Amino acid sequence: MDFYTGIALAVLIQQGRADAVKESLIYASALIEERAVRDEVFRHQMALQGFQFSSAFIKRIQQ
Repeated sequence: MDFYTGIALAVLIQQGRADAVKESLIYASALIEERAVRDEVFRHQMALQGFQFSSAFIKRIQQ
């Protein structure tokens, strides 16, 4: 959650819109989780590419 989202949630609380705050927090959590999954997939892809590159490089040197 960023600074501006925090401000928006505070305004909603001030206006008595707790239902909207709950929905916003659920949405924000889903976005954070989705981002974490994408980051983890990206790290694994980079590790795999590094492994494949190193394997190919070693094979080439051994020939």
